[in-house]
Amino acid sequence: MVHIHERPLFSEFGGSSDKNVLWFTHDVDDSKISKPARELLQTYSGIPAEEVLPHVLAMRDRGWAIHPYPCIGKLRFLDLSITQHPLFPTLIPRLQSSQSLLDLGCCVGQDIRALVAAGAPGHNLYGADLRPEYFELGYDLFQDRDRLKATFFSGNIFADQEGDEGKAENGFAPLRGNLDIIHTASFFHLFCLNEQRALARRLVALLRPVPGSLVIGRQAGNVVAGEMPSRSDPAKTAFRHNEDSWREMWEVVGRETGTEWRTEASLKEVEGWTSGMGKEEGRGVGDRMMVFAVHRV
Repeated sequence: MVHIHERPLFSEFGGSSDKNVLWFTHDVDDSKISKPARELLQTYSGIPAEEVLPHVLAMRDRGWAIHPYPCIGKLRFLDLSITQHPLFPTLIPRLQSSQSLLDLGCCVGQDIRALVAAGAPGHNLYGADLRPEYFELGYDLFQDRDRLKATFFSGNIFADQEGDEGKAENGFAPLRGNLDIIHTASFFHLFCLNEQRALARRLVALLRPVPGSLVIGRQAGNVVAGEMPSRSDPAKTAFRHNEDSWREMWEVVGRETGTEWRTEASLKEVEGWTSGMGKEEGRGVGDRMMVFAVHRV
C-alpha cells in the first residue's frame, strides 16, 4: 500500500519566501491582470479601476508570505481557470438547480467567486485547501466576507486511509457521496501515478454514485506521458499525462471502484505552462496544459 498521507502536499516548491525564483513575476503592470479578473474585481468586489493593480500586488505579497507557490508568484490565482473550461456554461444551470460543487485546491477561492458572479448560488459551493490562511486572503482580495455563502474548509484529502469512512477531523467526510461536481486545477500533476489513482478513488467516493457526476479541471501534461523528477526531492516523481494515459488511469480507477467513467482531455501549448527547468534536466520537452473532464456513466 502506498502511504500517500506521508507525502506533504505541494512539496515541489520549498518554503523560502525568496522572490528571486522563476515562478515569481516581477515588473507587473496592468497588462498582467486579465480582463475577466479585472472585471470581477471591479464589478463583484467593487474595487475602483485605479486601485485594482496595487490591491492585487498587496494580496500577492501576502499570499507569497504564506507559501511561495507558483500560482501566487505568477499571478495564476487570477486566471479564473474554471471560466475557461469548455463545460463552464453547463455548470451554472446545474448549480442553480441545487447541485453542489467542490473546488479542490481552491487557493484563495477565485473560481468560486467567478461561479457566484456568473449566477451560481454560493451555498452550493465548497472550497478546500491545505492552507486555511488562503481563505482569509480570499475574503480580503474579493471584499466579500459579509456576503459570500460558500463553505471553505482546510483538509488533506489523503489524510485517512480509504474505506475509513472519514475521521471526525476530516472536513471531506460530510461531503462523501453528496457532491455533483468536483473542480480541481493544478492538483493531480503534483503526484506520482499511484498517488493520482488514490486521489481519483477519493474523488469517486465524494461524488454522488449516479450518472452525470463530474470531475473537471486543468493541469500540467506532456505529449509523452510519464513520471517527471520532483523539484524538491530527486527520489520522488510527479506524473504528467497525455490524453491516452488519462483515460487509462480512469479505466483502472473504474475497475478498482466498480464504477465507469468517460474521459475528455486535450493538450494545449500555452505560454507559461512549461516546467521552468532546463531541457537538460529532463523537463520542458513536450510540456503542455491539459484540460480535462471525467463523466460518470
